[in-house]
Amino acid sequence: MTSTSPHRHLSEARRIAPNPSIHGVPREVTSFVGRRRELDQLAALLRTSSLITLTGTGGVGKTRLATRLATDHAADYLDGVWFFRLNDVAEDALVEPLVDRALMFGDGEHQALTPLVDRLAERRVLIVLDNCEHVLGGAARLAHDLLHSAPGVQIVTTSRESLKILGEAVFEVPPLSTAHTEYGTTPLTDNIVPESVQLFLDRAGSSYPGFHPAPEELTAIATLCERLDSLPLAIELAAVRARAISASDLLSRQGAFLDLLTRGNTGDERHQTLRGTIQWSFDLCSPKEQELWKRLAVFAGGFEVDAAEAICTDDMIARHDVPVLLADLVDKSVLATSHLAGRVRYRLLESIRAFGFEKLRASTETARWQQRHLEFHIGLAEISETDSMGVADSEINRRLRRELANLEAAITLCLDNPENAGAGMRLVGSLWFFWNANGHLRAGQFWLTRILEVDRRPSPERAKCLWVLGWFESIQGGNNEARLHLEESIDTAAEVGDQESHALATQFLGTVEHIAGNLERAMELLEMSSWEHNERHAYGSLPSLGTVQKAFVYALSDEPDRAVELSDAALADALRSGEQFSASWALWTKGIALWFTERYPEAGETLRQAVEIKRELHDWLGVSVCLDVLAWVAVRENRMAEAAGLWGQGRRLYGEVGSLPLFGSAKHVEIREEHQRLARKALGREEFDRLVDDAADRGTSGDDRSGETHPAHRPAAVTVTNREREVSEMVALGMSNREIAARLVLSVRTIEGHVQNMLNKLGFHSRQQLADWVHSYHNR
Repeated sequence: MTSTSPHRHLSEARRIAPNPSIHGVPREVTSFVGRRRELDQLAALLRTSSLITLTGTGGVGKTRLATRLATDHAADYLDGVWFFRLNDVAEDALVEPLVDRALMFGDGEHQALTPLVDRLAERRVLIVLDNCEHVLGGAARLAHDLLHSAPGVQIVTTSRESLKILGEAVFEVPPLSTAHTEYGTTPLTDNIVPESVQLFLDRAGSSYPGFHPAPEELTAIATLCERLDSLPLAIELAAVRARAISASDLLSRQGAFLDLLTRGNTGDERHQTLRGTIQWSFDLCSPKEQELWKRLAVFAGGFEVDAAEAICTDDMIARHDVPVLLADLVDKSVLATSHLAGRVRYRLLESIRAFGFEKLRASTETARWQQRHLEFHIGLAEISETDSMGVADSEINRRLRRELANLEAAITLCLDNPENAGAGMRLVGSLWFFWNANGHLRAGQFWLTRILEVDRRPSPERAKCLWVLGWFESIQGGNNEARLHLEESIDTAAEVGDQESHALATQFLGTVEHIAGNLERAMELLEMSSWEHNERHAYGSLPSLGTVQKAFVYALSDEPDRAVELSDAALADALRSGEQFSASWALWTKGIALWFTERYPEAGETLRQAVEIKRELHDWLGVSVCLDVLAWVAVRENRMAEAAGLWGQGRRLYGEVGSLPLFGSAKHVEIREEHQRLARKALGREEFDRLVDDAADRGTSGDDRSGETHPAHRPAAVTVTNREREVSEMVALGMSNREIAARLVLSVRTIEGHVQNMLNKLGFHSRQQLADWVHSYHNR
């Protein structure tokens, strides 16, 4: 309805009629919290639309918002506001008679003989139809007839699914604002306390007048609200338990949320328990929609349509059914969506996912769909081995970053089920580029170590994981451990006839030796691996990287011209095949060799080219070592302040990706320390330290010409699975691994794995650091 709508044609006499009556609008027995932004948006819609449907998942507060909207604007409707609860209306055909019986003006007997649309033709009325989802057809027909015959009528409906008629304005009611972005350590009287926490405190205070939570309990409340998806119903149900069960205790019993969160024995059952409101949504779904809902519960952190098509289909649900069923589940407010770079990503709210997984377990088909989930993500990982390095920041690499929670869920499944150990090794070993280039070295090392413990029998999968683990250990300064794992990989590969792993383990053992300063032995191993690659006619990034590694040894062996020649050859091969990963390392090695020949401007330009490629690949480890050598160039060109800034950036990156400066290579570290001594002497110790610290804090230096040189994520934004978050919160509450395991009914070993994974992801070394991070996360 526009500003020139027929509402303007109502007679002036009717405009000055007395205040209207309000019929059937539920009385608010508790205070109304928040929703100012939503009420403003809905008020604007009332000025332009004749039909507004408030949609959203069960428990998000659609009825309460519609009630407040109707009450706030009652004075605008001269013939009244009429509120109809359709909960108990069993059939579509009964919707109009319910409204017809109530809407009488003046002579009731005469009015009863007049059709409803005629009765309302000259009236200014707001009609609210609450809970339409089970009688959508009847509500839609009534709304259609009134919109076309009664221009002074406006209709607001609430439903988990829209009416889908012309003229309908659909308003999706969001969850309450959360502590994730707003909550801080400010007093509760401060107006920045998020709505979800405000609601909990208000309802807990009403049911328990002596409720005064301590600061640490406020953190738990904020976390609990977020874990409840900031749904008002779930928060209210949790709040009324505050007298008997603290937020911290509720958090540690997440698996029982659906049963613990109950209100009592009054009112509509579907709004008295979290389980009840989700069951109502489930019951409204078709059999195929219900089945897909259950299968989608195997996903962690969301999914895309191709994954659902590949994982969740069979004779009952065909691939071509999936897009339609997903759209239907979105319409029914079961699935939430987000849009990124032209792609739609779907997500089940955690409470809805838990309900679906519970239903899936009851069907005894959990293992089947988890296995399909595992196989799909193995496929993604194996594609990444060949596709990640050809195009800068390739789509498959971006996809893996989006799927991190699913990848870790699939790996965890393999850890918990030894019969899947081989599949787990395929998955973890195939992610070597993802772990390496995306700054996840510690996480990669963690998962490799754990999966190798599950099954120690010789296999090609084990041989591969061993050389990947040895490689990662070598570039993180663990040369002794790396040597042991690479030698075991060589022996295992020989035993099972895996020529590829034998060649690559030999190659990376050469890396270990040149880092240790054993250059002659390093060259022997690299020549041997090169011969093995050639025998197999093996090409690609890793064999090409072997050529780069030989050039690197030449540079260290006082043969820089030979190093430049070999780097150029490796670069040409890499560019011909589009292998940008190995091309960037060839440029880095060439830059070092040029530095040794004192061709500093050319070395700097070459290194900046390497940084540009590595930045596009998200190869932050590679960026860090390039910055280090760029600092040497800056010192030689008497740009001491720039050198300090570059070292500062490098220091931050080395810490974030989990590597030692320059891999701990003895000769390179010696050169680095000498150049830092020169810069410190030229600038003064205090100024040098200040420039380094400032650059490390900022993540980039103003003098750097290489562009962005740091990863976009920070510890507070790492991808964390729901179980990891749950365990971390219990650590922050001071619980031991044994106590957490008992509470969650898991093994102590599993809890140790979750704790260690969080430490690896965040670059921490102690439980106290993890606890501090949990508290700071909620104080942002």
